Amino acid sequence: MKNIIIALVGNQNSGKTTIFNEITSLNQHVGNFPGVTVETVSGKIIGHPGCNAVDLPGLYSLNTLSKDEFITKEFLLKEKPNVLINVVDCTKLKRNLFLTLQLKELNIPTVIALNMIDKYEKGNGKINIHKLEQRIGMPIVPITNANKLEINRLINQALQLVNIHTKNKKIKDNEKYKIIEKICEEITTHTTQLQKKKKSYLIDKIFTNKILGIPIFILIMFLIFYITFDVMGPYFTDLVNKGIEVVSNVIVKELEKNNVNPIINTFITQGILKGITSLLSFLPIVVILYFFLSLLEDSGYMTRIAFIMDAPLRKIGLSGRSIIPLLLGFGCSVPAILSLRTINTEKERKLALKLIPFISCSAKIPIYTIL
Repeated sequence: MKNIIIALVGNQNSGKTTIFNEITSLNQHVGNFPGVTVETVSGKIIGHPGCNAVDLPGLYSLNTLSKDEFITKEFLLKEKPNVLINVVDCTKLKRNLFLTLQLKELNIPTVIALNMIDKYEKGNGKINIHKLEQRIGMPIVPITNANKLEINRLINQALQLVNIHTKNKKIKDNEKYKIIEKICEEITTHTTQLQKKKKSYLIDKIFTNKILGIPIFILIMFLIFYITFDVMGPYFTDLVNKGIEVVSNVIVKELEKNNVNPIINTFITQGILKGITSLLSFLPIVVILYFFLSLLEDSGYMTRIAFIMDAPLRKIGLSGRSIIPLLLGFGCSVPAILSLRTINTEKERKLALKLIPFISCSAKIPIYTIL
């Protein structure tokens, strides 16, 4: 087979890029918040000369709203790949299947990579894969931790669909939701109590609550700023300043002892040493703040922040994902500006860029007291 294009498409954070890395040996960055992949990336499929895989930006729907969603839709409609691999996170089956039903209407041969099946089963749930295949009308390959044997099965299954023509009717979006509800009731088996005890379910129920979500976010940020600027920050800053002072005194004594030229003496003591002191004295605060922000990202709360802050930020022309560079701005403007790549639209990036210096300056005062 030659010039075969297999496109990987799926929701954000569904494990799509991880599967792409396995089949092409390319190392793409995988993040915990939406918007990491903002352009198409292609690579040759290992063991299949002439076959290329394309990693498309993640999206929840073909009803495009952002730049990355538009890129994916345009590629599917204009480039017309031979086969689609629809990566589905089975722990969020209902949300993922909406995109699956939309892809089916494009009449491009599609195989479903049912990802994270092991996590679903750990939550005492089971999916009837054979029944799901029948209801969706697409072949399904379960994937566990990007297992190589399963990845090979996935590619072989995708190649078997080349040149197969499909013709599916279009369904209204509200009908799709009804179909998905019915499918999930038929193919999943678990008790209501076990489902409610799932960790992610409980976290989402609390932290993305319409009423409690934003107050919880404000409380968490208040605690982070208080600990950073009023508790741990000053303590470690004093330690650093004392250490620098000891080193500076030793250097000054050595310079005086050796009768160093006054100009060089002034340059070292008033220039270099004072510059290092002013830089390092602020370092503990930055490190502590980034430590807490990394905890939020690793715990998955950063994604939830982007979700709950989407509505209020859109009132000033930003989306929920803009919260990440804005939060980074409390520590330092440089990484905050670098993280603007996670924002898709140029207009939104420019607005966030204007806000970051203001936020960065505000961080020098106990801003949490305003909250």
